[in-house]
Amino acid sequence: MLLVLAGFFSILTLLTTRATATLYSNAEDLPSLAGFDYIIVGGGTAGCVLANRLTEDANVRVLLLEAGPSNRNVLDLMVPAFSSKATPNTPWDWNFTTIVQSGINNRTFPYQQGHVLGGSSSVNSMLYTRASAEDYDRLSRVAEDSGWSWEKVVPYFKKNEIFVAPADGHQTNGQYDPAVHGLHGVNGVSLAGFSFSVDALVTQAMSELHDEFPFVLDYNSGKPLGMDEGWSQSTIRNGARSSAATSYLADSYLKRANLHVLIHAHVLRVSPETTGGKIDKVTFTQLGRKKTIDVKASREVILCAGTINTPHILINSGIGDASALKVLNITLVKDLPSVGRNLSDHAALIGSWDRNATDTLAHWTTNTTGAAEALAQWTDNQTGPFANGLTNQVGFLRLNESSPDVQAIFEMYGDLAPGPSAPHIQLFPFNSGPFSLSVVLLTPHSRGSVQLNPADPPGPPLVDIGFYTSPADVLLMRQAVLKMLRFASAPVWKQNLGVPLGGIADIINSDVGAGIDMSVVDAYARATTFTVNHAAGTTAMSPRGAAWGVVDPDLRVKGVKGLRVVGASVFPFIPTANLQAPVYAVAERASDIIKSSY
Repeated sequence: MLLVLAGFFSILTLLTTRATATLYSNAEDLPSLAGFDYIIVGGGTAGCVLANRLTEDANVRVLLLEAGPSNRNVLDLMVPAFSSKATPNTPWDWNFTTIVQSGINNRTFPYQQGHVLGGSSSVNSMLYTRASAEDYDRLSRVAEDSGWSWEKVVPYFKKNEIFVAPADGHQTNGQYDPAVHGLHGVNGVSLAGFSFSVDALVTQAMSELHDEFPFVLDYNSGKPLGMDEGWSQSTIRNGARSSAATSYLADSYLKRANLHVLIHAHVLRVSPETTGGKIDKVTFTQLGRKKTIDVKASREVILCAGTINTPHILINSGIGDASALKVLNITLVKDLPSVGRNLSDHAALIGSWDRNATDTLAHWTTNTTGAAEALAQWTDNQTGPFANGLTNQVGFLRLNESSPDVQAIFEMYGDLAPGPSAPHIQLFPFNSGPFSLSVVLLTPHSRGSVQLNPADPPGPPLVDIGFYTSPADVLLMRQAVLKMLRFASAPVWKQNLGVPLGGIADIINSDVGAGIDMSVVDAYARATTFTVNHAAGTTAMSPRGAAWGVVDPDLRVKGVKGLRVVGASVFPFIPTANLQAPVYAVAERASDIIKSSY
């Protein structure tokens, strides 16, 4: 049944792509390669927002270039529970691989980034988390621009969002704060639409340990500390994924005569048509073709190619560290040493316990009969377990600040959270097969980079996420593991969980009366830490006139005319949240900034 549906949707994709007037697969089919006011590079989370908002003015002509294929009618990009099938090693992923990570036992990772219309919003886990108010107030201070403060950014969250009923249509009173959400936006957000038996157990554990794991009504209010009671918020609408492509590039918007979207367009570089002039030319290739194609923008080129590809394009365009460009034999356009540096990501690890339950994800994903039943239900009415996102519960927590060990970390490195009401870690359960708890380090001190491969500068870049290159992150992850174990110690779990599994058992067994052996925790972290693919920071925002950074507070590339960057790469500090909601807000505000410039 699954193969039949997949084939059916593939045929629909081809028909839809050919029939949509402003969505093109071949450059030759564009009405013209000239006359564009704006060229947007990257049809991901930010790029789709800009394409939509800039073409609200019928007199403005926009070309959106996306390297990947269309998202339309691809089952793995539609069914929320299939998010793990969207990447890696698929046509919808850039399929990057990190360089060897010395801090985590010389391992490498597939680094997942959306290579499809909608970008990572088409392939991610769909969690909708905005971060704390203090994240944006810090950004405002660092950039010396009040427009990036929480107060000024909140309207853009609401402008992006249309909060809708969950897939199961259950009563939502008391499960979120409607005052902080948008009801007339573009991108669908909803509460979890299917309940599992483990949800009540998690809520009971919160009750038993309420001083350490308090309830928070709505973690998107700007004050996220605490855990929700089983109703996480995800970009799901009517039981299906709501991505930047399904929302901002819906048919009603693609009908605009001034919006042109070209897929399979891999941008190589941007450049000035005349030496010393503004950036107005974009050079790209198309899938399976060697010939390059040039297009021009009369107003601006806007890079929305993501935290990995944006610095890759900039450096290949001669915008970056002058000494590195000289070695690569790339003509210098602008010396900006910060390009590609400051890469931040959220490190994560998982602890698991045996649990005997029949309503786990494994029942519906690895059990043939269960999978067929769940898919049939989703296909019929887009409800059931396949209409759910990654998890029903999310917690944003600070470390135990009464601990001398935590106090020592703060004394040595400072509090790496943006403020006292911001979290250090994210905690959430997985109802997989065993019961699992994941902890995510939201305030990393380590930094990585994106650089060109000297052997193949236009090819895949060298991605270094830099995990645990700072000793601070090892110390912080120790405390995150202790927080996870504390949650798992709630009385409710004694009757509902079996034995700890794998490395978690080793950690627990290391306590022989003198406390947990931290060397065992460190070994576990270095052996099992993984990335949640939250790359940020490689074209960081800084004050006007600052010698560091890549873009100014209006997102213009410093010292270069005609070029802006929009996306997660502009954050000088990674937000304490999943990144799609922050990127939506940045792109919405960027649209207004750009409009006001003309």
